[in-house]
Amino acid sequence: MVRIAIADDYLLTYISRIAKLNSCAVGLILGQSCLGKDYVIHFAKTPPFQTEDLKKEGQPPRELKSVSEINENWIADHARHATRMLPGGMYVLGIFVTSPEDLLSPFSPKIKSVLSMIHKQLDVNHYLYGNANNEKLILHYSTKTQKYLAKSYDVATSNVQPAEFKFLPKASRWTNVECYFEIDQLHYLKTNEADWPLQKHMKIILEEINESLDNGVFLFDGEAKDKDENLENIGKKKKVTRTANKGLQDLQENSKPMQVSIYQTCNLNNSKKNPIHEIFESGGQLRIVGQVACKLWLQPKISINDASIAVKQDIMRSLATRLEMHWDSLTEEENSEDNTDYYNSALESESEEVLPKLPTDTNKFMYIVGLGVALLVLILSLLIHFYK
Repeated sequence: MVRIAIADDYLLTYISRIAKLNSCAVGLILGQSCLGKDYVIHFAKTPPFQTEDLKKEGQPPRELKSVSEINENWIADHARHATRMLPGGMYVLGIFVTSPEDLLSPFSPKIKSVLSMIHKQLDVNHYLYGNANNEKLILHYSTKTQKYLAKSYDVATSNVQPAEFKFLPKASRWTNVECYFEIDQLHYLKTNEADWPLQKHMKIILEEINESLDNGVFLFDGEAKDKDENLENIGKKKKVTRTANKGLQDLQENSKPMQVSIYQTCNLNNSKKNPIHEIFESGGQLRIVGQVACKLWLQPKISINDASIAVKQDIMRSLATRLEMHWDSLTEEENSEDNTDYYNSALESESEEVLPKLPTDTNKFMYIVGLGVALLVLILSLLIHFYK
């Protein structure tokens, strides 16, 4: 079966321009799958890889000369960063390559290695939802013939199937979906869990929020629909009052984002990890408070079930990315502290000589003076109000 991918025609112009400027280039295919078709929204060219030798010499990264120079880990890391920024329902569908040599007849082992590494990297963090399925697209644009050819590669079975790219003007329309998800998650630490790494506790919290979303009820524009119904059917049966400018009204209705509300269950034993009825001695607690603002673009033909999954993916991607960035920042701080122990000790010894220390009596005196001034201002304001 031929896999169909639909993209706007300006993307063909973009990839042809890349082929003219670079003898060899590689990038990511970003888009959404719906009803057996792939809707491509963007080609993201991967920046050149800079080796450690070039970094030490202070030289810029070099452009690719051939496909054999492609670094699989570098492409996979690019796919991970791109997935973290994509809204729910959008994925890294595959890669595109511009080169003079033929890569798809026969199928290049290097391309197989790159696609497998991308799939493996996106599976590391489950809550990024990086892989919609095991199939990845490969689009090859020949710099010699100025023609393109596409294939589909199954990472699990190593099966190669033909694929067809259709570059069309205004290829598809999208439905804008918005959701604001309030979070107030409190996670208690047992005494034997207090010494666990913070990253482990973060994964447990993500599991609890993910489980809560799985049991939630999703309403689209206040309507509860059947899971198999299409997203475009939301609001169609509502009565619309006739106006003189019906075209303007239709435009406003189409441009208005669809609001999604999530109702979560209140079952006291909802969490498998920390049931509320369990009594234990707490060694601490972690709390996540805030709001996740989701903004998605979905195909109108997508089912309500798939749209709900996309909203959930957007929430979990945002949370997983934020927590991962927080963990990375803590790791960097620890490494910087380890590397600057001598500097810190020297700085502390110098500060003892340079910076004077205020005695505790002075701190108490300043506190009492500040409190007295505040009371005086309060009394004056009351007197002025009384005389008025």
